[in-house]
Amino acid sequence: MISTLKKIRKITNKKVQLILTNKPKLVYVDPSKVVKGNIIWSDNPNDLSVQVTSPSNFKIVTPKKIMAFEDSKQRAWQWKKAIEGLQNR
Repeated sequence: MISTLKKIRKITNKKVQLILTNKPKLVYVDPSKVVKGNIIWSDNPNDLSVQVTSPSNFKIVTPKKIMAFEDSKQRAWQWKKAIEGLQNR
């Protein structure tokens, strides 16, 4: 699954592309296709979870970091289902 999202920070918001591969792996890249980071994958929901706060906003939560995203196409629930689907396979 691939979407262009806003990565929400306290001071600024940046457009990024969030990519979920079937390895499974979560990667986010900036608009010029430069990899900006990986979100550490875990099949354990205690180590990687998705919290949907509205149809367009969701958070990816890991033990060390909470990353907030906004999807203008309101696919927050699709992201949650896709990530949890790969965790449960």
